[in-house]
Amino acid sequence: MRVLILCGLFIDRNPDTAVFIKRRLMIQKELIKEMDALAVNDIDSYMLRFLKNLFNRSSSPDEAASQNRTNDAPFIHFLDSRRTMLHRVFPVLNEKRITSVLRKHLQEKPDIIHAYWVYPHGYIAVKLGQLLGVPVIVSARGTDIHTHPLKHSHIMKRTLFTLESSARAVFVSEDLLKKAMSYGFSGRNSVVIPNGVDTSLFAIRNKSKSKEEKGLNPGLPCVGFVGNLVTVKRAESLPTIFGAVKDRIDSQFIIVGDGLLRTDLEKAFARRDLDVRFAGQVTPNSIPEYMSALDVLVLPSRNEGWPNVAMEALSCGVPVVGSNNGGIPEVIGDCGIVVEEGPEFEERFAEAILCEIQEPVPANKCRRRASNYELSLSVTKEIELYKEVFEEASANR
Repeated sequence: MRVLILCGLFIDRNPDTAVFIKRRLMIQKELIKEMDALAVNDIDSYMLRFLKNLFNRSSSPDEAASQNRTNDAPFIHFLDSRRTMLHRVFPVLNEKRITSVLRKHLQEKPDIIHAYWVYPHGYIAVKLGQLLGVPVIVSARGTDIHTHPLKHSHIMKRTLFTLESSARAVFVSEDLLKKAMSYGFSGRNSVVIPNGVDTSLFAIRNKSKSKEEKGLNPGLPCVGFVGNLVTVKRAESLPTIFGAVKDRIDSQFIIVGDGLLRTDLEKAFARRDLDVRFAGQVTPNSIPEYMSALDVLVLPSRNEGWPNVAMEALSCGVPVVGSNNGGIPEVIGDCGIVVEEGPEFEERFAEAILCEIQEPVPANKCRRRASNYELSLSVTKEIELYKEVFEEASANR
């Protein structure tokens, strides 16, 4: 059985991006010898980079920078493709660009195509599968369902076509599946397979020692946030939340990550006279060290598909306080507190953190929950799905 994995928007040569996907693919490659993983590496034209910089929008790297990166995932074939302003303005041209790149690379006909993003990659995979007579599995991961389809009717139409036309539509959470069905997706071919966590990397460590190593006070509870400092994560609420906690109990705070809101956050913390440690962007392998120093991880996000960071915290024995949005409640379970949206959200969120500090969920209980989502288990479920779809396709020929 030859499987072709078409990676999504979040995969590139940067060793610090999409680490959980790369680890997942690495395990799959060991179990499926005939597996190819392709990633179209968008290289913005000079004009497109200029316009993005002008409007402060993130841009893909230039050609030299991209090709000179060390590929930490040799099992992924990166296909460089230049993207112009026309590709950004006209989605059909962008679809043709990606399709052309894939067709040029494809040497052998696969038995199954699995796309790790709904649009445009999943849509292109479905079209390619129809052309080759090959079943396609599409994985929906979060933003490709709860955000992108709402941007344009063109994206919504193709998203629904992709989900309905795939042999299986895989969702990382029940909530994400419900969101797709609210758009009109039938759900008849849906499967829910949550992202897995590497429990060997994210493990329980000595908390006092972990705090000391990070320059924190071992005698004080530590509340932390790990993620991008953007509005979808509701990072702008951290000063209010942390301030309310500090008013009630002597505590310390750390933020791991970076983003557009960092400068504003630093100013807001200064106005509140709150001493908050900013660790900035750290390497993926060092995140468990920071996780282990926390007493509570906070995740007040406005939307999440399946928050890997929350499961990583649980695997380190750290309880989570999160909002009731997206897949957050599914991850937290009974190993933390879920805060409902509504009036006085920040105050209620801070109260939940205080409850967790005063009566924490035992570390071993958090760890046991995380062990149910071990990375190898989710990989095994995907491989079983491949076999199931392959057998169905063979029977129908």
